[in-house]
Amino acid sequence: MENKQIKTKGGIFRLLVTSYITFAVLLVISLFIALIASFVLFTGRDLAPFDPFALIDNPDSPSARLNEDMGMWLEGLDAHFQIVTIRGKKLDEAKRYTETEIFELLNPIPNKKLNSFQGFIRPAEEGEVSWWLVKQPLNNVKITYNIELNASNIYARYFFVFVSTFTLLFILNCFIISKYLSRKINEPLKVLSFGMEKIRNGDENVFLEDFKSKTEFDDIRDSFNYMSQKLYEETQTRELNESRKNRLLTDLSHDIKTPVATIKAYANALAEGLVKEEKHYSYLKAIDSKADRVSCLADDLFTVLSLDNITFKPENTDIAELFRKLCVSVIDEIEAKGLLLKVDIPEDIINATVDVSLLSRAIENLLNNAIKYNTAGSFIRASIIRVNDRIVLSVSDDGAEIPVECRDTIFDAFIRADKSRSSTGGTGLGLAICAGIVKRHGGSLTYSRENAENVFCITLPYHIPFSP
Repeated sequence: MENKQIKTKGGIFRLLVTSYITFAVLLVISLFIALIASFVLFTGRDLAPFDPFALIDNPDSPSARLNEDMGMWLEGLDAHFQIVTIRGKKLDEAKRYTETEIFELLNPIPNKKLNSFQGFIRPAEEGEVSWWLVKQPLNNVKITYNIELNASNIYARYFFVFVSTFTLLFILNCFIISKYLSRKINEPLKVLSFGMEKIRNGDENVFLEDFKSKTEFDDIRDSFNYMSQKLYEETQTRELNESRKNRLLTDLSHDIKTPVATIKAYANALAEGLVKEEKHYSYLKAIDSKADRVSCLADDLFTVLSLDNITFKPENTDIAELFRKLCVSVIDEIEAKGLLLKVDIPEDIINATVDVSLLSRAIENLLNNAIKYNTAGSFIRASIIRVNDRIVLSVSDDGAEIPVECRDTIFDAFIRADKSRSSTGGTGLGLAICAGIVKRHGGSLTYSRENAENVFCITLPYHIPFSP
């Protein structure tokens, strides 16, 4: 059981932990991919590198458009710093500059009224323009970012790209993990559920084929197949026993009807005075015999059906002496059949704790069985030996051999003995009663064909455990 628990922890538990870790890793990877995707879009399409002279070198470039968005404009100055040309939207009224003002634009002092703008200057290559001056408000960066966010929603678009990319990757990760877990967990559960549904619908011998799964599902599948097989076998056994029982009850009802009909006919004949007086005794004896027959049938049926509930009364008994007395009780019947009784019972005392009444009935059944069915032989043998801690009582005869195909079922409760040995009469319960009694004593009853003899052996423990 401990091994199975360890395997269980290493199966689905490991699968779930691995899946959670994998999902977390994929989630982090998805986050980075979304950030990279939005960053590439952000830097590649809208955020160009800051170049204050882009308005001069490449007026149509992203950097130039960025400068214009930030409120920058371009002024062309002659050699005396007089403004001769303007590009962009000019935000002040200056027409010309002194060297001091140019210096202050290039090195602005915050909060100084004259330095509310910042400038970038470089010499011009040719023409009437000697200098190019790029100007912007000092607080333009903060103002421009707020304006861009609210006006054009540039950053909102980037945020949307990030969220959309991450959401798609998150859904994809969920789909991959769910499919993986479904294949590892859900599919085996579907197979098991399908098998259980078939069992519930009455299908027999349902067998689940091998499927790729974790250890727990392999164990469940094997247990299910074992359960299904045992259920099928029990169903087949129950149906077979039911069939045997019904057949036996049919036979028993016929066996009962025959003597009952005889009793009724004889009784009516006597009551109506149809029988001569000298024959009254023979009619009454016949009625008594048929009544005994019915009583025997009813007693055997009751015994086999209630054998497990019969009170067990153990007592210390000399088994050898008990066996001798039972052999003596049937000697007249044996001789009447023209048979010879061979007794091989030692004079030594062989004590055992048994229910004398039940064990006597079992031995009597075996002796009577040998007398009844030995129609082709000449003797019956009764013997007892002690082997270590076992006591073996055997009753054998040299009559007709029991067919091989009948040997596995001759001790079943609803198999008629006369189907195995050619004779009539008998309830088909004698050997079953013997087997049940011996089992209650903790022993076994077996049949074998040895040296042209049918040998029935009762094997009992020398020290027999019992429960009152």
